[in-house]
Amino acid sequence: MKVINFVKVFFAAAALTTASVGPAFAQTVQIVGPVTYNGSGCPFGSIPTPTITPGGGALTLLFNQFQAISNSGSNSYKTCNLVIPLKVPALFKLNLYQAEYRGYVDPNTRGFLRGNYFFSPAQPGQGQGLVFPATIVGGPNYYYVVHNFGSATNYLGTACGQNVNLRVNLSMRATGRGIATVDTSDLSQRGGGITFPLLLAPCI
Repeated sequence: MKVINFVKVFFAAAALTTASVGPAFAQTVQIVGPVTYNGSGCPFGSIPTPTITPGGGALTLLFNQFQAISNSGSNSYKTCNLVIPLKVPALFKLNLYQAEYRGYVDPNTRGFLRGNYFFSPAQPGQGQGLVFPATIVGGPNYYYVVHNFGSATNYLGTACGQNVNLRVNLSMRATGRGIATVDTSDLSQRGGGITFPLLLAPCI
């Protein structure tokens, strides 16, 4: 299993290009309807409303209580499942190639992070979505950033102008002597717990 130690990790890096992305940002993806979530890592009221950056370039999730504590029984493993309804502009497709995860892991601790995200409804062949497992080795003041990259043939996409739910299933297990988190509100100056770059492409 890949061990992450204070570096950015690329799960399946690829050089990606998107034709005519610039004009797409005249239109933006919007969050519509309520965002729902549940799990031991995200009890009710613990997730601020997800945000999309000005211009529609990225969607950010922030967690207030996603903290796994090693050697503490059920608290050593935390999960969160989210459903985020997205409105895609007419005459555009939404593509999602990557995710960025941020958090903290104590010294003498390992965090076992697993992310799975997909669109619903899904396009043919994309039903399982993208899955990202990572092992993060902690240290003094250890704030991690890890990336899950897709590729030109391994990504999520929508049909033309299709509204979708982005479903995110996340888990963190801590072993050793401390805690492992997905970013909490006191770390928000560094960015969100999970960030999804959003790429719009004109329908052809």
